[in-house]
Amino acid sequence: MLQLPQDGAFGEELPYPMKQQPTYPAHVHHTSMEDIPEGEPVPAGMFPVNQHLIVILFDSGSLHSFISQAFAQKYDQLVTKLGYGYHISSAEADILTKRMVHGAALDISDWRFCVNLMVMPVLVLDVIIGMN
Repeated sequence: MLQLPQDGAFGEELPYPMKQQPTYPAHVHHTSMEDIPEGEPVPAGMFPVNQHLIVILFDSGSLHSFISQAFAQKYDQLVTKLGYGYHISSAEADILTKRMVHGAALDISDWRFCVNLMVMPVLVLDVIIGMN
């Protein structure tokens, strides 16, 4: 028979173990322009994302795309909390994120791309576009 707590606790207050949310691996090579070794061919430039002209690094070694937490907050980007997390490995630190900006508009010349950007708190650059 199920025993309810005597103190009237409900919902997440119940003394039952919570389910572990899954996490998936992600990797980023460079989190700032200064991290890039001299002579390494890494394309970067100024491009609009959601109509804000920002610095973007194109990282061919990354399978995911990232947005800095500072940029997301400064420009009121719609951030979604995920039901799972990404464990991001970089030269700077290992970070867990469960937040994403879905369908950001990246404009390059006459082309518009919709990209999903993982929110990365320690990212110095505004956006890193991976080859996903």
